[in-house]
Amino acid sequence: MIVNFQSDTTVATMSNLTFEATRFENGRRFICKAVNDAMRDNNDHPIHATRELEVWYPPIVHVGPPNITVVEGTKILLKSEYESNPSSLTEVVWYRNGERLNVNSSHYQGGSTDQHALIILDANGDDMGNYTCLLANVVGNGTTEEIISVNVLFKPQVRLIMNPESPILETDHKNVTLTCEVVSGNPSVLDEVIWYLDGEVLKHLPECNGTDDNLCNEVDPSMLLLQDTTKSFHGNYSCKGKNYAGWGNESQNTELIVNYPPGAAKLTYSPWRVVKGKSLVLSCSIQEKGRPEAHRFRWHRGGRVVSDIVSQNWTIDPVTLDHRTNFSCRGVSAGGEGEPAFVNVDVLAPPSFKYAMNHYSGALYKSQNISLSCTVECAPLCSVQWLKDGQIIDPAKTDRYYVVDRKIPPQVNRNDFEATESTLHWNMSSWPGGALSRSSDTARYTCRSSRNAAGPPSTPPPSSPSSVSALRALCALGCC
Repeated sequence: MIVNFQSDTTVATMSNLTFEATRFENGRRFICKAVNDAMRDNNDHPIHATRELEVWYPPIVHVGPPNITVVEGTKILLKSEYESNPSSLTEVVWYRNGERLNVNSSHYQGGSTDQHALIILDANGDDMGNYTCLLANVVGNGTTEEIISVNVLFKPQVRLIMNPESPILETDHKNVTLTCEVVSGNPSVLDEVIWYLDGEVLKHLPECNGTDDNLCNEVDPSMLLLQDTTKSFHGNYSCKGKNYAGWGNESQNTELIVNYPPGAAKLTYSPWRVVKGKSLVLSCSIQEKGRPEAHRFRWHRGGRVVSDIVSQNWTIDPVTLDHRTNFSCRGVSAGGEGEPAFVNVDVLAPPSFKYAMNHYSGALYKSQNISLSCTVECAPLCSVQWLKDGQIIDPAKTDRYYVVDRKIPPQVNRNDFEATESTLHWNMSSWPGGALSRSSDTARYTCRSSRNAAGPPSTPPPSSPSSVSALRALCALGCC
């Protein structure tokens, strides 16, 4: 309070009220009253003066509603209320998740000094977030800690996940789990899923069919189990899901490749009569080629793998005794091995003399052990005839000779087939005097085989028939 004494003996008194003006004082009326002792003595009312206060302040902002949930495609109104002095705004700024929005785009209406509320047109998933705004007047900016939480429900976009990944083997009998995974969508939980195989509906889950709702709700429609996967499951799988906002688009195809072995093999060979020294062609064929298709074959000979032959046809040239065995073949691919086919090949051998007789043979005229031998390879075995000077020796009609035949088993290491060793023996007790005659018993002896299924009869080369000469043997002993 300030007191000033005037020249006329009166006193001038001045009182100041000092305070920090706020928006709450705007428009308030302040009254100053004065009274002195004289007025009190006369019971006079105090004198007074009134002043209304105007306070300028930046906008006080409120936004709402606090939570908004809509389905994509609808409009959203974000309200903004304020009080300020002066009331006219110089700027309006809206934020989503702290980032300033470009309200001038066609996606929005409002958000300006003329219309400070913001309208979101055709809402989508990108519009989800927390919104707030800033308002400004000539005094300054006003914001708020209030937010509008916008939740936009939109249809799911999905992709199909396969576990284990393709390809798989049918022979492994694996289970394959298909998952319809939500890439984007709100809510992210799928209520229904339609599964497709090669464009056709495979399953629509859940399959309630009037069952208990609680049990039905426990089924996760986003998962499909393929049990004991076989080749019939091979194909392109896809899915589409539904949430509260509706059905989304179908996913891209995911191929399930189920590899499986080729079918049973068929094994043939030609010619049907297999002969030693000739060629043999084995052919392996399969009707069901499997997946991937089998273009390689596994061959066995005599139970052992033939690693260097993988083609469908196997040519053997020349055929040996080692090829008289069982053969098998099967198709082979990344899908596995098919059922084998078996065949036994019997290799024949035409008559052939293995060991030629000496061109000339001699014998003592009184020797008691005289014989000639020849060995004929032939399969099947053939018989041997003996001839003397071109005439057949028939032991059944003469007692001067007898024949002993011996079977010789095959020898694989020498490529020798079975053979007949035939020995012509002289029965000297049936000869006159038990001795050979120099004049009549010197002769040409020949052995000759019969024919067999592999070839015609065989005789030794012209130079090989044996001559038995008693004369030269006697002369050799100096007895002539």
